[in-house]
Amino acid sequence: MIAAAQLPGITHSGGRWLTRCCVILCTVYVLTEDELRERLEPDRVITAIESAFRDRYTSIVISARSHMNLAGGVFLIMACYDGAGHALGIKLVVVQDRPQQTDRVHATYMLLEPQTGAPKLIMPANYLTDLRTAATSALATRLLSREDVRILGVFGIGRLARAHLRVLPLVRRFERILVCGRDSGETREFTQSMSSDKYCYQA
Repeated sequence: MIAAAQLPGITHSGGRWLTRCCVILCTVYVLTEDELRERLEPDRVITAIESAFRDRYTSIVISARSHMNLAGGVFLIMACYDGAGHALGIKLVVVQDRPQQTDRVHATYMLLEPQTGAPKLIMPANYLTDLRTAATSALATRLLSREDVRILGVFGIGRLARAHLRVLPLVRRFERILVCGRDSGETREFTQSMSSDKYCYQA
């Protein structure tokens, strides 16, 4: 996708202020959720997160999360700049006030050109957030848990629980997984579905 934007500018010439416009053309890549799932390998995400914490932590600037109340929800804005990696990104999230709905969180991530702020990549960020969160937990599990640990406990039966059950077995050989949910029937259905999940050990 090609994006064009007109940016007004002001110059001084012969005692007069003149308004001018410049047009910036940039190529914007757009990925779908399915394309993200195909491209992101959990073990490589774990390695990338470890590198970010270990090697680039001092060069990364994360602004305070800002939020805006909406009619029926809240809008969250989270920005991050990696000076060493020359990367600038922002995540936009809408959380709807529908507690009973499983799809009330909608996230989008934008990768920007640091020098101009022009968009380079736009992608949905629900799966990206789930995988990043689970990969960070997996890194902590690998560094902090005993190597012979065999039991994993998970609180909740939502998207993040599913992501953790798929990613954490990459760093430890769990033989038993305990799941705690608010509703016994829904928790039972969740454990049954995850037991048949090809990416997860038996729960």
